[in-house]
Amino acid sequence: MENPIYIDADVTIAPSYVLIAGATYPIDAVHSVRLEKLSGRISAGPIALIVIGSCVALLSLGGFVKGDTVAGTVVLTIGLALFALGMRELRRGGKYALIVSTSSGQQRILHGRRYEQLEMIRHVLGNAIMSAREAAPVQKRSDDGTKPCPLCAETIKTNAVVCRFCGHDLAAAAEPSVPEAEPDVAGRLRNLKALHDKDLITEAEYEEHRRALLAATFKVPT
Repeated sequence: MENPIYIDADVTIAPSYVLIAGATYPIDAVHSVRLEKLSGRISAGPIALIVIGSCVALLSLGGFVKGDTVAGTVVLTIGLALFALGMRELRRGGKYALIVSTSSGQQRILHGRRYEQLEMIRHVLGNAIMSAREAAPVQKRSDDGTKPCPLCAETIKTNAVVCRFCGHDLAAAAEPSVPEAEPDVAGRLRNLKALHDKDLITEAEYEEHRRALLAATFKVPT
């Protein structure tokens, strides 16, 4: 059994699958993952912490005025801590959703206010998807006459020329690249042909020099 890359109460991520809220998704079926903010509405909780913290901090002034610096310091520390906690929650305010994209469309698989944890899950899952994609064959063909597009990974027909999802030109990608001649090769060939046309070299000499020039240019054994 695979060792999980990441695990918590709701999520388990392994090299070949991800288990979220009881649902299992194969890693190679997940195309991408992103974190989306669902709502920016501020809840009452952070505001209450800020107000309470401010009031407690003001109460600490009574201790300092009476000369009880120990009690004043303790009360001030509690007030500032509540105020800081409220400000942090206020900055993080809103709900977030973890959204995965598969061949079936986009799915919201996890949501909540825990931004840091959701961002960590997104990062780990994204790395697992990239690792699985790099390990998979570039042109993996299935028995049902389909194959994944090398650009967007959507399932297309084996004989498809253009991906119907992303428009990737599969025919152009499949054509072997032809090495181009060096800039002066064409000129040298023209000069050689001119010498031949003026009868300054024989037909056999022309063919011999032409083959030698092409072989040296394209690294073709003579």
